[in-house]
Amino acid sequence: NNPFGDYAPQSTQIQGILKGMYDTFLGDLEKANAEEAEAQKSHEELMRTKEQEAETLQATLEQHTLDEATKTKRLSDSAALLDTTKEQLAADEAFFADTKEGCSVKATEWSERVRLRTEELAGIGKAIEILSSEG
Repeated sequence: NNPFGDYAPQSTQIQGILKGMYDTFLGDLEKANAEEAEAQKSHEELMRTKEQEAETLQATLEQHTLDEATKTKRLSDSAALLDTTKEQLAADEAFFADTKEGCSVKATEWSERVRLRTEELAGIGKAIEILSSEG
């Protein structure tokens, strides 16, 4: 005795479809939120790891820069020492050559003096002999 005839409302079916859509949406939303939270957690862990790596690399870079500066200074000091040593060697070699030449001249002079002294002594000996025999 429905005034509209055999009409049966379909709203319960539509409500059921909407409820199913809503439940699916909620399930998908929860799943997406869980995936997003996991992705966020992974991203934060990755960022912490990368920040630690960056700090380590920065410390390594600073150490290498310091080592390079130390080596550059040592090289500069060594080059200066080498130049000084070369100058000293040249001066020592010149002194040695002068000394060697001086020694050679003095040796020649000495042998001449010894020869003259020997001749003198021989002459004095002969003079004494001559004087001794006359007397």
